[in-house]
Amino acid sequence: MNRFLLYPGAVLAAALIWAASAGTVSAADSQPAPDTVEFYNQRIVPILKNNCTECHDASKIKGGLRMDTYAFLRMGGDDGDILTPGDPDNSPMIQAVRATEGADLVMPPKYTLAQADIDTLVAWVRAGAHGPGEDTQIQTASATTPPAPQRTAAPPTNLKVLPKELTNAQVRQIMDEWSDALGADCNNCHVQDPSKVSASGKPLMDYVSDSKQEKTITRVMVRMVENVNKSYLETVPNSGLPVSCGTCHRGHLGPEPFIPPVHTTTQSAAN
Repeated sequence: MNRFLLYPGAVLAAALIWAASAGTVSAADSQPAPDTVEFYNQRIVPILKNNCTECHDASKIKGGLRMDTYAFLRMGGDDGDILTPGDPDNSPMIQAVRATEGADLVMPPKYTLAQADIDTLVAWVRAGAHGPGEDTQIQTASATTPPAPQRTAAPPTNLKVLPKELTNAQVRQIMDEWSDALGADCNNCHVQDPSKVSASGKPLMDYVSDSKQEKTITRVMVRMVENVNKSYLETVPNSGLPVSCGTCHRGHLGPEPFIPPVHTTTQSAAN
């Protein structure tokens, strides 16, 4: 006699276990594989949209890098490619999101990316970093998106112009604004420390060192700008916006030369 006839409950239990297992496999199979375009659209695009395109889209192309389309992402930025398909350890984008405070390049600069998102990016790059052939636009995150959590960091040191009570994030924001206004990278004023190397193999910046002349010049210029605003422009009603580095430099390392109009010179000579 068949033993399963004596234990109908066992047959029912086995059937339920098989059904549950089948359901689990089906759910897993519904997830796109990392080497597919669907994985890029469903898993990678939201990460880029929520963490990267604020500084790397058509409206603000920091470092010459756009990340709002797959085509621009693969083009890289001023420093070259950011992806090495099949090799996440040697992909600058992965190195940047893995980096910790004090590294040469940390992305995002103001907070740490969730580990689950880092793992997703790593899996995608390891599988070949595939994406759509067409130029698919990533929509910029809406204004209702909650702000990302701030990363705790050691307070900045050696602040001789900026207020000493500024946080690391506030200093980083000011430095980004100066960089944009001058069209210069950090290494224009800061030296590298060859004894400290980042995961990408590049020496880290020694922000405390004053050995570079450009850093001294910058301090003098910042003090001058503050003095112009405080001692002069603030005393003139309706003087307009205060001057800043960008007032003269306009995104160039050297200030824009001023050439007076011809008619002004002619009138002055006549008078």
